[in-house]
Amino acid sequence: ELRLGYRTTYGNLTATAGHFWIDAWQYASAPDISRLTITAIDGWGLMRHWTPRFQLRWNKASSTKTVWQIMYRIIARIGIELTDSNWPRSTAIDNFYPDFTVTPGTPGTRALNKLLSFVPDRLVMPGTYAFTKNPLASEATSYVYSPDIHQLLTGTFNHAITTSWARAAGRNSSANRIVAHAFDWTALADAIDILDLDYDPNLATATRLQERADAMLRLAALEATPATITAPPSLFAELLDVVEITDPRCGVDQDTYRIMALRADYHRRRHRYDQTLTLAAP
Repeated sequence: ELRLGYRTTYGNLTATAGHFWIDAWQYASAPDISRLTITAIDGWGLMRHWTPRFQLRWNKASSTKTVWQIMYRIIARIGIELTDSNWPRSTAIDNFYPDFTVTPGTPGTRALNKLLSFVPDRLVMPGTYAFTKNPLASEATSYVYSPDIHQLLTGTFNHAITTSWARAAGRNSSANRIVAHAFDWTALADAIDILDLDYDPNLATATRLQERADAMLRLAALEATPATITAPPSLFAELLDVVEITDPRCGVDQDTYRIMALRADYHRRRHRYDQTLTLAAP
């Protein structure tokens, strides 16, 4: 367990930065210094090292396991439980039963990312447990970064062009081709015509197809990275949270973003922690 903290007049104050597993360590020396460097990994790192010893397959003969249930069984292989959290889940993650195979030698991260490509939900592994969350565009903000509340040290805000419409194709029970679409009408009105295509024979109904098309469009927006900010650490910043940001230097006024990555840096000479947030569309 890694804790970040300061020695203060109120005592030693710390905040948990997550649980990690030691992957390597190194001893090094230089004039007047002796250093031990520890390299550690999180749940995603454990999944990257894990591969199945034999073929794993679900839903070959009958539809018995959903995307969420398959994910649960894969993550359990590294001793981490996918918890049934209170965060929203998409209908696709609980109702899509793909014929899914993981071949020997496939990294666990590749299997998980393939499952996640089927749904708009994202996976978070903060320590000895994991959870999924459907990042709804209607989610309320959970924290504010502004000059009078939580000062930004640096900010970079970009306008990224992403997929403006998505098409998902599948086969119905009669083996006929069926198609569903999802559109970003704001982008299309600006003459941004970028199409994302997907074909999956597992998609046999109009409902499953529309879920996939919607997920493709949503993931395209989330995978864009329109902003990066650096600020003093906040105990309230969590992955996939929506935050409100005001940075007058860049003309940003109460704009909302979603946290896609968090990084904490300690500056030994300045005796200060900085937190860098990688942000995407809310």
